[in-house]
Amino acid sequence: MKDYKVQVRHQVNVPSELIWKTISAIGGIDVWFSQIIKSCEVIGEGAGAKRIFNTCWPN
Repeated sequence: MKDYKVQVRHQVNVPSELIWKTISAIGGIDVWFSQIIKSCEVIGEGAGAKRIFNTCWPN
């Protein structure tokens, strides 16, 4: 499996506390970035846990 590093800039009109709560929860990030993330799998728990994203690209 090839690793990719992706940086995304996306502006949303919600309080920053809600954004950080969602990101720190580790799962469900695909809900916020559904245009680029098809699904999100979480492996492990707490510090060191990993997110594996299936992206909508490349096709």
